[in-house]
Amino acid sequence: MAPKLAIAKQMVETCAINNVPFYVHENFRWQSPIRKLKELMNNGQIGKIFKARVSFCSGFPIFENQPFLAELDEFILTDIGSHVLDICRFLFGEVETLMCHTQSVNPGIKGEGVANVMMKMNSGVSCYAA
Repeated sequence: MAPKLAIAKQMVETCAINNVPFYVHENFRWQSPIRKLKELMNNGQIGKIFKARVSFCSGFPIFENQPFLAELDEFILTDIGSHVLDICRFLFGEVETLMCHTQSVNPGIKGEGVANVMMKMNSGVSCYAA
């Protein structure tokens, strides 16, 4: 959304002051399996959730279609991390605390290729996203 937290806050504040909705394109939450999971959770069919692990893995050749991603300083969180974190928020509520560890594993890309995120959600769920 923004390269620095201060800029992101300014974007949100500017929209609020001008009564303009602020959206970040996070389309994974609208996918059928995610919507069905949320429905099952809301209906109580899964039971009380206290811990979750959310991960995304793909063999999609990302750099063939979007070679500019290999030059990003923060690759994985910028590209796919926002989608995974939004799914966590959609399913379990807003984040109270967060700890993230990233590391670079591919010398062919500038930014990190792995992110491990631990969150405590306001619903009480402990969530691990990778």
